[in-house]
Amino acid sequence: MSTPQASQGKSLGRLVVLAGSTVGSAGLGFLVQFALARALDMAEFGHVAALLAIVNILAPLTSCGVGWLWFQVYGSEGWSAHRWMSVSLRAVGLSSTAAVVLMVVYVSTTERQSTASICVEMVVILLAQGLTELTASRLQLEERFGLLAAWQLLIPTGRVIAVTVVLAIGYRSLADVLVAYAIVAGISCAVSIVSLEQVRRGRIRLAGHGAVAKTARPAPGLREVFATSAPFILMTTFYLVYSQGIVAIVERLLGPDDAATYNVAFLVLSAVFLAPSVIYTKFLVSKIFRWWAQDRPMFVATLHVGVATQFVLGIISMVIVLIAAPVVVPLLFGARYATAVPLIMVLAPAIPIRFVQHSYASAFYSPQHMWRKVSYMGIAAALSLCLNVVLTARIGLTGAALSAVVAELSLLLLFFWGTARHIDGVDVWATFNLRVLRQSVGYIRAARERVLT
Repeated sequence: MSTPQASQGKSLGRLVVLAGSTVGSAGLGFLVQFALARALDMAEFGHVAALLAIVNILAPLTSCGVGWLWFQVYGSEGWSAHRWMSVSLRAVGLSSTAAVVLMVVYVSTTERQSTASICVEMVVILLAQGLTELTASRLQLEERFGLLAAWQLLIPTGRVIAVTVVLAIGYRSLADVLVAYAIVAGISCAVSIVSLEQVRRGRIRLAGHGAVAKTARPAPGLREVFATSAPFILMTTFYLVYSQGIVAIVERLLGPDDAATYNVAFLVLSAVFLAPSVIYTKFLVSKIFRWWAQDRPMFVATLHVGVATQFVLGIISMVIVLIAAPVVVPLLFGARYATAVPLIMVLAPAIPIRFVQHSYASAFYSPQHMWRKVSYMGIAAALSLCLNVVLTARIGLTGAALSAVVAELSLLLLFFWGTARHIDGVDVWATFNLRVLRQSVGYIRAARERVLT
């Protein structure tokens, strides 16, 4: 096998490993949700889903967006970016404290019993969510995709084991489930802290930047770290508000039973959304930061090929969901969740929209464009919230699903418009030209060969 072919095989192998890990992780997470949906009554299941949605919304604040900040500074500075490490981890400590306070306030104002124990459990789960994301970011920078794949499986595997034990010995309450989640979270927290301490000491095997090089540049201050990481915090938070946040809104407006139903529909779409997520947020993210700073033609070629590929994959995935959902959902979750099927039908157009979104969103990874991306996602989140309050109150779960689709479409249109207007060197209409697509594929292949010679 030639060297270029070997390299292509290696990259494909890494992507397959990551995809397998992510699918396995999602499968295990789905298995936990399936077990809880079967074992708990609808109200309890809906309440668990709403609490975990709040954890996901606060997780970006817990990690302070530092994982994305690392991608950005390492992509532009290479080894010199180590000057950001210690101060960025101090920023994580401060932002985690703020996230914990918000979680305690939320639990204290919404829970009517066992408030203290639920607070402790939710805080541990929240901290684990943020810290494990930072450890995953470190592994992505090192391009240690095998270890990243294993890391992605740690929490879902632990949850499967813990929830299985809890249900097997006959416990069926909200508190029991949260204890199981918190135990697993505590273990992952401990591992993450050890890993992040190694990062602080400079023990990182940075990939794609040559030999280790020292820098005389001074470390940034906390204010600069927060200013740089702020768009990443907001970006992820806005995304979670207009996606998973709907579960929490439905619980507040319609009750936990309807939240359980919507959560089942959301789980199905979340499983499908894994495909573009693996490609762009696990495999390509650190590379895209580097290409923007060091290889702009590669950046543009990847954007064109990505949009076309994701559109095709999205359409195929939507058709599969439309055909399979009426059979699979009642079979897996039981007849009481058959009402989730019409919601999936309403939500299905969001699938190709989300797939293509990932490609255009990657055009805004650079520092000068990140705030534009944040503003677009903020508009989509605000639109989702407003539509949810109005439509969910008026037409129930169908209104919540329509709100989600409209928010996804509005964000795609904003990304498309923003790419055309603000991203230098990108002709968004050229993506639909077959000749340009062939040239882009050819450039990507040639660039890979140049790296190897």
